[in-house]
Amino acid sequence: MLGEDAYQRSRLKRDNPNPEAFRDNRTARWQGRFDIDLGASGTLAVTPYLRYQDMRFLQHFLLGQPLEENGFRSIGWQSAWELPLTDTVLLSTGIDADYTDSFLQETQSDVVTTSSVLPVGKHYDYRVDSLNGAAFAQLRWEASSATRVMAGMRIEQQDYDYDNRMIDGATSDDGSSCGSSTQPLPCRYSRPADRQDSFTDLSLNAGISNALSASQELIFNLAHGFRPPQTAELYRLQSGQLVADIHSEQIDSIELGWRGNWAALDYNLSSYYMEKSDVIFQDAERRNVDGAATEHYGFEYSLSWRLATEWTLSADGTLARHEYADNTPLQGLPPGTGIEGNDIDTAPHSMASVRLGWTPDAHHARARMAAYRTLFSRADANIRLSGSRPVASAPAARVEPFADAQRARHQPWRRGLCRACRLCIWQLPLFRR
Repeated sequence: MLGEDAYQRSRLKRDNPNPEAFRDNRTARWQGRFDIDLGASGTLAVTPYLRYQDMRFLQHFLLGQPLEENGFRSIGWQSAWELPLTDTVLLSTGIDADYTDSFLQETQSDVVTTSSVLPVGKHYDYRVDSLNGAAFAQLRWEASSATRVMAGMRIEQQDYDYDNRMIDGATSDDGSSCGSSTQPLPCRYSRPADRQDSFTDLSLNAGISNALSASQELIFNLAHGFRPPQTAELYRLQSGQLVADIHSEQIDSIELGWRGNWAALDYNLSSYYMEKSDVIFQDAERRNVDGAATEHYGFEYSLSWRLATEWTLSADGTLARHEYADNTPLQGLPPGTGIEGNDIDTAPHSMASVRLGWTPDAHHARARMAAYRTLFSRADANIRLSGSRPVASAPAARVEPFADAQRARHQPWRRGLCRACRLCIWQLPLFRR
């Protein structure tokens, strides 16, 4: 669907400007859980898992419509050992590990007549062996019958072993330059030489909760987190960049919450403020760099009202602002464009959902759900803004959407704004076979 407010035009609901587009994805996952009672030494839980994914994806939105093929196979485990140190202090500690063998290929079949730097043939062909190891410890202290104090830390090591299976550099797959014989140019897609990268990071958290009564609780949390660079940010480079000298993103947050129930109403309310540093982005020259800064603040709510024994009305949502905290030279913006204080273009100001659930017995549940989100600015410089629209969304249970299903069919799979990976909203299109 193309054009501003195109989603509001019912006659466009069956249009498909890119009938050749496809995404063929195959995935399989397995996990188990083993709980071991160690007697006086506490309890041990070990969760091993296997994962597999293989995908073919036509990038119809790019010139030349290159075909991307990617996948991975991984094995790992998570563990947690819980040991009571005293009657009021509990220690939780563990070691996690993951090994992943991944690959990515990108191939362009169509000639692009409007650009001389987008060659036909292979753009990327690489494999990455990834090894992740982490150790954590968390203390929980029941300071009184009403007050609980928690503090913890996690140290993580992420190693990448990258193997480029093509010629190094920003050339065609046969080693020739792009451009013309009289004016050769580097091709758009750059391939680093084989290399290894490692990232070591530490996360910290501390919090306190206080029960105001049997049904009311206040929560206060402080946290420091991180995100290592992804393989695509390190090795899927452009415009002649041969090394991405980037580091892990860092985030600091503070949160205040209030949860409880009153009569037939359960609620969970929280406000937060976050600062991110070393944010990875693509600059004006299409290079993957870090050093950007952003800030995030907002309010979240989760409400559930028991209408009757079998009926529940629930609502979840967030009101937030996500802004650039410096004048980062983002790709696509004219040099010198000031964006400090502007909204991040992919972060909506609000998202919400309402669910009506009916539970006739313990084994069956049906729900109807209406989700609503505000659209976001279309450019980092906030050049264009758009309005709001309802979308169909689905929780884990069976869902029949209240929202306009025809508009929802044009929504792509997209993970919504995820605040510190704690509030995640998914949008699910309803496809007609």
